Amino acid sequence: MMLWDALAAGAAALLALPSWNTLESKLPSVPAPVFVGSLPPDIEVGDRPVFHRDAAALCPSCQQIWLALEMKDADYLTVLVEDVAGAFPVLTWPDGLVQSGPALVRDMLETVEVRYADRPPEFYRRVSASVDNVRCNIVRFAGIFPRDTLPSVLAPYLLKSDGAPVPDADHHVTLEEIDEVLEEYDDGPFLCGDEPTAADVFWAPHMERYAAQLPRTRKHASFDPRSREYYPEVMEWYAAMETIPCYSCRVAGDRLSWERVLEEAAEDRPHLAPVPARPRPVVRKGLDAAGAWKKYVRGRPWMAPTPVGECAAFLIRGRGFLSERVAEAGAMAREEADEALREVVDALLLDDGAAAGAARKMSEGARDVVRRIDREVRAPRDMGFLAVAPLRRLAAAVREDVEKGEAAEV
Repeated sequence: MMLWDALAAGAAALLALPSWNTLESKLPSVPAPVFVGSLPPDIEVGDRPVFHRDAAALCPSCQQIWLALEMKDADYLTVLVEDVAGAFPVLTWPDGLVQSGPALVRDMLETVEVRYADRPPEFYRRVSASVDNVRCNIVRFAGIFPRDTLPSVLAPYLLKSDGAPVPDADHHVTLEEIDEVLEEYDDGPFLCGDEPTAADVFWAPHMERYAAQLPRTRKHASFDPRSREYYPEVMEWYAAMETIPCYSCRVAGDRLSWERVLEEAAEDRPHLAPVPARPRPVVRKGLDAAGAWKKYVRGRPWMAPTPVGECAAFLIRGRGFLSERVAEAGAMAREEADEALREVVDALLLDDGAAAGAARKMSEGARDVVRRIDREVRAPRDMGFLAVAPLRRLAAAVREDVEKGEAAEV
């Protein structure tokens, strides 16, 4: 009887689905200032800088400059490229200045501050004329994170240069030192006090990956940078960074994306084989996601008005590629995958914030597609972590519903 009810519900849902044309009508009509490969010849650059970054959004140096431009609310053009031999990021300024490569990231951050000095936050504010605290904390980074490690954009700071795992003691020292650095300024949660600076911009991509990947290589909570019990100051720093609209809405990746990058790295390096993940909410409780999103999309007409709308927009625009990926996996025919994906998008838009209810209403084909595209979609490559959260919640609800059904059958 349960199977028949599920099939009947799925058939009814398919009959009521809106067309792709109807769904497309909900998309923002203004194209984003983001281009693939190169700038089209008809684009008017004007006084805007052009930012070249890696299309895969794996490069931490690219993410540093991306975050800096966004925090300054700069009007800039983005070109997505395949990062070859660490040649990116590249910043081309209207006056002809070109800055490129990871070695010049600190210079780029300085230039961003000079060019947008009239816009908050002040990247290099000093506590006194004699203490260059921001630049000092940028320099300290290299001595605090594990040293002599294997260069890797997939799993940084986890393996020594000889391929052996970084010792447990080294990770503990790193986390304890970060906690101590953050204790130095008691007037706020950021590296230099109550406002983010260039130091936070410089550290953020590395801290983001470390918080997602390190706990998947060790079982004990003392290896979790977000542990309130062990590292309260570090946990407060992560929470504070997530309140910065441009970071949470677009530039930050989510935990599941970086965990899956780790799984890919582990295919060639068994030392990185992940341990089971500890349960954690997709979005931290207490974060005003709606408020952050409202602030961020103001003046960005290419963004959807809500996180779930942005998630749906990506799925709608990328439906051809995503349906093809599902079909290649052998789960269903291309046309079936397309129809199931349409059902997923409709479920997201109709049941924003009610993932469990949406999961129960979906057909088996749509449930399968949700689980598969949940692994395909990555933040920040495809969208920010607040935008991908509705998809993560829906996929988790589908998995939970399936597990309950299997348990009931047993």
